[in-house]
Amino acid sequence: MSNTKQTIHLNTVIQEYSGDMRGKVVAITGTTTGTGYVAAREIAKKGGEVLLLNRKSPRVQKALSALQSEVPEGKVVDVECDLQSQASVDQAIAYIKQNYQALDVLCNNAAVMALGDYATADGY
Repeated sequence: MSNTKQTIHLNTVIQEYSGDMRGKVVAITGTTTGTGYVAAREIAKKGGEVLLLNRKSPRVQKALSALQSEVPEGKVVDVECDLQSQASVDQAIAYIKQNYQALDVLCNNAAVMALGDYATADGY
């Protein structure tokens, strides 16, 4: 992605502390930019199948395309999941259960900030 920052530590951490992810299914919330995007990319590089859990937005397709370009051999799947909607979460869960025997890793990365104080449709 064009606006990403390079880190001086990422390659060392990946080299020294990460393992083979082949055969693993990893779901990550909030993968359109930042930490979630980098986690998705690096897990795909290590052979894991990454489920990108994001609410619907134009940024999702941009991130998905970038990941497919950066890791052409990687397995990345867009699974719509708006964490402000229990119905959307339930649909994502149903999709995962229907298509995968197990979920090996769940990375709760999604976050929002600087939003007004309001209740979701579910009353939260």
